[in-house]
Formats: sequence, C-alpha cells, structure tokens
Amino acid sequence: MKLNRDVLILDIVKYQSVFFKLLDYIEQHENSYEFPEINYITLYNTVICEGDDTNAEIHLSFDSLLENGIFIHHNKLNGMVTLEPLVVDLLRFIDVKRIRELSYVQFENMRNAIENTVCIIINKSNYQSDEYKEAIKAFNELMGDILGKIKKNIHSLQYQVGQISSQYKKYDTGDASISVATLYESIDNLYQRYVLPCFEFIDPNMEMKNKKTFNDSVDELIHFHSSNKIKDYEVADLIIFNKKAITSYYKDVGKLARQLNQYSKYLESDRLHYLSIDNAYNELMDNIIPLRHGKQKNIYLKPELEFLKKYHIFDGLANVRTNYAPKITLNKSTTISDFNEFLRCYVENSPKEPKNKLKPLIRKKNTNENRILKISQLCINQKWESKIEDIHLHLNNFLKNELEDYQLPDLLIGLQVVFGLKIEKDFKYIREKKVVEDSKYYLEYLVIKHSPRVKKCTV
Repeated sequence: MKLNRDVLILDIVKYQSVFFKLLDYIEQHENSYEFPEINYITLYNTVICEGDDTNAEIHLSFDSLLENGIFIHHNKLNGMVTLEPLVVDLLRFIDVKRIRELSYVQFENMRNAIENTVCIIINKSNYQSDEYKEAIKAFNELMGDILGKIKKNIHSLQYQVGQISSQYKKYDTGDASISVATLYESIDNLYQRYVLPCFEFIDPNMEMKNKKTFNDSVDELIHFHSSNKIKDYEVADLIIFNKKAITSYYKDVGKLARQLNQYSKYLESDRLHYLSIDNAYNELMDNIIPLRHGKQKNIYLKPELEFLKKYHIFDGLANVRTNYAPKITLNKSTTISDFNEFLRCYVENSPKEPKNKLKPLIRKKNTNENRILKISQLCINQKWESKIEDIHLHLNNFLKNELEDYQLPDLLIGLQVVFGLKIEKDFKYIREKKVVEDSKYYLEYLVIKHSPRVKKCTV
C-alpha cells in the first residue's frame, strides 16, 4: 500500500527509539546503511505492535516500509536491509549525539567537488549559456550542502568535546575509573581524526602543495566574476556570502581545538608519570625473567642491580626485610589484634627519613601570577635552538641562569609555555628516564626531544 511520506515520517518520529537502535547498529558495524532484517522484525514485534497505534502498526510493517522506499533494498541472500539515507540524516538531526563526525576523507571529497565545479564554470566559453547556469546552480547547491554538513559536524564535535570535558572533570577529582592513558588517547584521537581536518578545511591560511584548498577554489570563482571580462558582481557577492557562512565556523572549531589542546597539556605530565611507572614495571619484569630458571641458586633480585638504583621508591626495602624477616602466623581469632600490634611495632621501629631527603615535585595550585608572567615572558622572548636534545634539562639550565631565586616548581610553568610555543608533532618521546633536582625537590621525567620536521603539505 502506497502512503504519503509525511505520514511515514510522523510514525518514524513517534517510534524513533526503534530506528535509533537500527542507526546504532549501522554506526557500530560501519555498514552502508545496512542492518539485519531480523533486527527490525524483532523491534517491530516487541515495541511497535505492543503500542496502541493500529495505524502505525500497519504503516511501519516491513512490507510497507519496503514498498514506500524507507527500506530501499532487501538482500534476501544475506538478510540485510538498506535504510534510506534521508531517514538516517533525519534521525541524526533529531539526536545530536548520533551525528557522525566528518572525517578527513569526507572533507577531501568536498574539497575536490568544489575544485572540479569551479574549474567547469571558469572554462565555459559562454558564461550565460545553459551549461554555465547549470554549473553555477550545482556550485550553489554544493555550497549549501557543505554548510549543512559543517554545521552538523560542529554540533557533533561540541557534544564529543563536552563528553571529554566531563571525563576530565571526573579524572581531575580523583575518579579511579578514568585512566589517564585512555583519556589522553581519546583526546588525541578526537583532535587528529575529526577536529583537525575540519579546522584545516575552513582555515583561510591553509596551504596545499599542487592542490587548491577550499578557500582557494572559492576565491578563484569570486575573482572570475569580479573580473573586467565578466563583471557579474551580484553573483560574486552571493558566493562571498555563502563562503563566509561556512568559514564563520572557523572560530568555533578553533575554540574546540584549543580546549582539547589544553586538556592534552594538563594530562601530559600525568601521562609521563604513568609511562614512567609502566616502563619501570616492564623493566622489573625483564630483570625477573632470567631468575625463573628453576634452580636453587640465583633466584632473587639483588640490590646491586642497576635497575634498582634508578628508582627511589625501592629505598629502605633492605632495612624492612632485615627487621621483619620472620613471617607472621595469623590466627583467625586474633588476626585484628595481631595486625594492630604489627602495625604499632612497624611505626615505632621503621627507619626515620633523613631531614635533607628530597621530596618529589608536585604541581602547585596557587602559584603567584606575577611569577607565572615573568617565567612566561622569559620563555617567549628566548630564541630557542631548532634542535633540543633534552627539553627538561635545557629549560632547567636556562631558568636557573635567568632567575636568581629559581626553584624546581618554576620548571613546570616553563614546560607548559614551551609546549605551547612548539608544534606538538615536533616532540619525540624517548624511553630514557632522568632526574633534575634542587635543594628541596626532585623531578623524574622521560626525555623529550624537540626536532622540527620538514614542513609537508597536509591534506
């Protein structure tokens, strides 16, 4: 039975929960709008048929949707059904969190389409011919389509960055379920795969080797209609207006990019600590492997190992082992009292830390603003070498020479400034651990090199 599309759309919106589940399947499996037939039949029987709308039950039957073009193809061999792309766009429009972010490939396709269409228009010998008018119409439709996609993409990215922001707040308040490595990877993935391609597509300063950017192609068409040969300023003004409507989102994307970069920088120090712990654990495991030989001798870690000398966390373990070598045999009835006695003895007899022992460096939350400004100005005004073998050591020596009252916490401020001045891709992380210290603190870090890469075209 043939039905009006508006009737079907109203029923689809009413039972949008059913179609959202189909959309989620499509997104998870990255199919071309395909989903298993059995999925819809199950949802139809358990949700739509259980409702009180008899008309919707008839309208949204499998055969009705197939006949009326909501399902555009039914592959009986594998039981897969293809959903109409316009319905997919409608569902994504209804629920912003289901909008799919535009990838690099999609932006490249839009850039190519604009470049090819502009080339066709300019090469027309008669700009008043029917072919020219059709080409201009196609260009305007393409610009409108790009504007719609960019706008939806911004909404999707804003939602994704909002999710990242919520996770970061949980992590910052000490939520153990949020891993610094996972959160950092999520931020980097969102930035590199979706935010950066969008940013580059509408960036007026973007340059490409042997290719024209979106802005280059549109500007070429504007100049063509503004030239003395054509002098069609009305069309040129319309193109300028459409271009500004698209490029106006440059600030929105830039804001999202800066927000992600800020989170990334905040997590960098914690991530380095995580990597340091991970590297220490892996190195410990590597040192244990040769001891698993099944013999009676040489089966224990020895304090002379170079590995153990690297990490202060193992300090004092020998004294603890000497003083508390006898094992404690716990009795169920006296476990609590035995444990309390053991704890009391341990506290009373544990070796006292020397007064001059250095403390691990931690970020100060209430650093003086004038101090931050002074260090920032020093770092910004400094002419940095193009290649730096060890950023931490280089910056530590620089600030020590520039500041009479230099303390190790100043290094953390300087690092944030330097990482903001340099291009992230020029940093190289080395699996080598070093320590810098002053009279009060010490800081363990993984070596970071800075080596600018040869500038290549990013498309």
